[in-house]
This record gives sequence, C-alpha cells and structure tokens, in this order.
Amino acid sequence: MSKRYAKRGATEQKLRDMIGKDGLYEAVWSERVQKDISKIQFDCENIGIEEDDFNMEGFEPGYETLANGVPVLWVGAGGDWEGPVAFCVYVGEDGELRAYVPTSGNVYNKEENAAFGNNDDIGQYRDHEFDMDALRKDAIEHIVFKDTDVTA
Repeated sequence: MSKRYAKRGATEQKLRDMIGKDGLYEAVWSERVQKDISKIQFDCENIGIEEDDFNMEGFEPGYETLANGVPVLWVGAGGDWEGPVAFCVYVGEDGELRAYVPTSGNVYNKEENAAFGNNDDIGQYRDHEFDMDALRKDAIEHIVFKDTDVTA
C-alpha cells in the first residue's frame, strides 16, 4: 500500500487559506493535484464542495480533520456525461496541495478505473452509493505524517 505524506502542523485553516488564495477550481486544476487524481479517469469540469452541488448519495463534501490529524477538503467532481468521483485535497509534506482518490467507499468503475459514464453507461452510477466511513478509513490509511508511518 503506497503512502502519501501530509505536512505536519498543517491545519484546516491553512488548507482553507491555500485553496482560497486562488480558488477551488484553480487548486483542483493545478498540475500537481491533476497528477494525483489521474489514476482514475474523470473530468473536473464540475467541482463541488457543498451537499447540493451533486447528487452524491452518502457523500459529505467539505473541510474536516481526519482522525489521524490530517486536514482535508472532500471534493466531488465529474463531467456532465459521467457520475462524480469523490477525492480529498490536503497539504503535502512539501507544503503544496496534493490530492488522493480513495478506492473504498467511492463510486466509479473499479474495473475501468474511470467514472461511470466515462467508458460505460452512466446508468450504473445510480446503482451505487458513497460510503463516507469507508472513504475516511481509506484516506486515513493512505495519507499520513511521515514521522508516524511505521512502513517508512
């Protein structure tokens, strides 16, 4: 399991300030964040961090600090033709914005590594529901502080 390292001492307010500086859209479209989320094929044409931005049953977008102390912003994104995918943005150990797309609890075609509707029928999206507890657990297992990672 590959780990991603968060910046020790980064706070939810620091994350808000970093994203607020240029705006959510610019943050998500940054080269670094796009590279991080590119393991799954989906578009960031539509980006949301509010409950009513998308019809993402079971997803709780917005800022939170995970149980391991890492502050994240939960984001939903997708093109008009596809179901949205959940991911989180955090401050990486180098102080730059990074992103992670959890597998567990997320709604996308796991065989194709693509949003439903990207390479298949979007109707399949309606048959699934996000599991916020599983999303959080997956993020906690993958985004850690380097000094607490026993595998480093």
